[in-house]
Amino acid sequence: MTIPVMASDGGEIDFSPVQRIRMEKKERARKRWQRQLARQVKGSQNRQKTKQRLAQSFEYTKNVRKDVIHKAT
Repeated sequence: MTIPVMASDGGEIDFSPVQRIRMEKKERARKRWQRQLARQVKGSQNRQKTKQRLAQSFEYTKNVRKDVIHKAT
């Protein structure tokens, strides 16, 4: 993600260094979970757990973006 928030006047609002590091870590984990999910048997309990982890990872990213926008405006 290059520019998380772009204002109408052309200004850019970026993540803090801590948020950026955490989101990169979550992204690496997300890739691993997606590969793992692709190999698992549909309908299995472990597949459900992996899907839940994946959903939480996406939710974290969504919440960070929402927080940055809220604090900036």
